[in-house]
Amino acid sequence: MMNVQKYYEEYWDFDTDVSDNDVTTPERRRRLLETLARYLEPSDKVLDLGCGGEQFTTWLQESGYDAISMDISTNAVEMARHNNPGIPYKILNSGGSIPAEDTPYDAV
Repeated sequence: MMNVQKYYEEYWDFDTDVSDNDVTTPERRRRLLETLARYLEPSDKVLDLGCGGEQFTTWLQESGYDAISMDISTNAVEMARHNNPGIPYKILNSGGSIPAEDTPYDAV
């Protein structure tokens, strides 16, 4: 059986000095934020689970959401912290469960 955490550590093991880690498009951003606005209040708590290099949490915070990022890969979280130091990040435990003190969220 594959070790999921090991896989993602290796996947995210590269130079964190990335000048533009936003791999999405303006259209994707617009659609995401419009969809969330239909269901959430701007101050709602949102978890970007599997944040990777992190693009979405920045957008969410800019739109007024109380958003944090979480990933199973310490390498991904370190890259995200490097590229977006003002965002709160957490590392998901190897069992894949979100710690009880980190819930509830209005959206994941």
